[in-house]
Amino acid sequence: MSLDHFRKPSQPAAGTTGHQEDGWCDGYTLPHPVWSEEELNSVQITHTPPEKPVDTAAYYSVQMLRTGFDLLSGYSWGKRFGTLDEKMWLSRIIYLETVAGV
Repeated sequence: MSLDHFRKPSQPAAGTTGHQEDGWCDGYTLPHPVWSEEELNSVQITHTPPEKPVDTAAYYSVQMLRTGFDLLSGYSWGKRFGTLDEKMWLSRIIYLETVAGV
């Protein structure tokens, strides 16, 4: 199993002093690394197709729930017509975080 997405960032956090040679920062206290724009754009999305019937059922049930939520929240239409604004994004994020907390 490849764990390339857990590698250290190549640049320290903006506005902090850090060790340039190893990419870690003295003043950065969050537990997550800081990624450069180049590193963000180089991410390759991978997917392993479901193998067993249970995996297939789980995959398609999540896809169905996601599609339904996108339609009901206005995300699909807003994305298609370019009408997504800050209020719509915040409502969507707050709802998703609320569900994740439950």
